[in-house]
Amino acid sequence: MKQSLQTIQNMKAVVLSRVIYPIVVFVFLSLGQQSMAQERVAVFDFEITTGLTESDAIVLTNKFRNEIANAPNYTSVERDKIEAVVKEGLFGESDIADQNEAIQLGRQLSATKIILGNIGKIGTTYSVVVRIIDVETGSIENSESLEHRGQLEDLLVELEVMAKKLTGTYVKKKKRGWLYVTGVVIVGSVVTGLLLFSDDGGDATLPVPPSPPSN
Repeated sequence: MKQSLQTIQNMKAVVLSRVIYPIVVFVFLSLGQQSMAQERVAVFDFEITTGLTESDAIVLTNKFRNEIANAPNYTSVERDKIEAVVKEGLFGESDIADQNEAIQLGRQLSATKIILGNIGKIGTTYSVVVRIIDVETGSIENSESLEHRGQLEDLLVELEVMAKKLTGTYVKKKKRGWLYVTGVVIVGSVVTGLLLFSDDGGDATLPVPPSPPSN
């Protein structure tokens, strides 16, 4: 009996060290990332190259701007604040298309990064190019482009992915195979067995893991 209790205690220690501890570490790392200084980004309205109305460009830019604001460690300058500085007369709307002028406008907005983009439509194909620029150095840190054939509203979904790629937060979803599912079942069975044993004081029989799928 003492030997069985010792075995259970050892198994509990293994669960704590291999399951609980990594979760705690993950939580602390996540909190640490959230506490990091956020980048203040000014996303300027996309420049229209051809085939789109100004209202369409504004809607698409606002969608992109919101997705940038949702990225970890990023905060987006509101469009109203950008318009307010432009209306002061220091910068014209045409100046935003010039990278150097846009950087100066970014400084006026206390932004650490600016995002410039071009959008156009030929036939049923939309083309979008965006780049993120460091205000301090004036260098392009990253750029993304996409071509979308279809409806305008479907482009909103692709802009979401584009924003995540530009900020380095995009993670491609992977299919979980049989090995992953089996691992989850086994770990869950071990934890459940330990809890049942500790509660009832009796022996707990662990379930047999599932057999691999037949070809």
